[in-house]
Amino acid sequence: MKKNKNIAPASSQNETRAKISRCLTATAQAVIVLILLWILLWLAMGDRLAYLGYINAAGFVIVLAAAAAALILLFTRRWLSAAFGMAIASALWIMASGLNFGAGADFKAQGSVRVLSASLRGLNKDMRSAAIQIAGYDPDIIALQEVSDPAKFEQALIAQTGKAWFVKADGGYAVLSRYPLSAAPNAPKYLGSAQVNVGGKAIVLWNLHAPKAFARPAENSGYYADLVDAARAQRPDIILGDFNATPWNYGYRLMAKEMIPAHDAAGFGPGNSFPAPARRSGLLGAFSRIDHIFVAKNIRVANAFTGQASAGADHHPVVADIRF
Repeated sequence: MKKNKNIAPASSQNETRAKISRCLTATAQAVIVLILLWILLWLAMGDRLAYLGYINAAGFVIVLAAAAAALILLFTRRWLSAAFGMAIASALWIMASGLNFGAGADFKAQGSVRVLSASLRGLNKDMRSAAIQIAGYDPDIIALQEVSDPAKFEQALIAQTGKAWFVKADGGYAVLSRYPLSAAPNAPKYLGSAQVNVGGKAIVLWNLHAPKAFARPAENSGYYADLVDAARAQRPDIILGDFNATPWNYGYRLMAKEMIPAHDAAGFGPGNSFPAPARRSGLLGAFSRIDHIFVAKNIRVANAFTGQASAGADHHPVVADIRF
């Protein structure tokens, strides 16, 4: 009687598959446990622990890790663990992005004012590319951070749109508008600001570039506490810009209690705005939502989306169509 020579190789292959399955299962379960520990630490400490704010800022990556771990557990038939991992991923996703279905970049809400915020990077000298890219979204009000040359940007914008713009520049900040601009009363000195006259209504806009001081939590939280105190006293209509804070960071959560995040109200998907391809870390796509448009609670957001960055800019612009 002849022996079946394929029995041993088949048995070896099955054993190898079983080992790979066990390894994948253990790794995925470890990822879920680590994410659960992070959630507990985040709920207890927020950004108050030095450097924890950087981990919190990577919340979108953590969502992807939870989803990937859940899919692995589903593949290895660990049904309970897979369901738990997917529940965590879903809860984190909803918290960061909501369940809205925004109209997107091709739709400009009728009767609305389109507001755009863009951080252009201080080292970026290509104002023409920035103006062309931004003009393509047909904005009515533009708020820029880290703009190296507001005058060049204005010239390029006029050439692209064929229209004159009102301009107010403050250091690295600039606001350009189709509507008349004036100085905003009593605005904090550490940010850019403007008052926009829209159809006879004075709209106060604060344009900021917040610090990224997660190594110094007191400094970071102090900035946002001061900002919110000033907003409560002065009641600006719009606060927008580079917040250097994601929905998992203290600054964003503090602001979201006082004003409406445009993306949460009418955006879709993660809305990630940083980094853009101008940074090597952004070649695979943006993985952090740190640029925001917040509006007063009496303002309706009809649409919100994240656009494409211009050459040289390290942030993607964020856009909102609003009605006063």
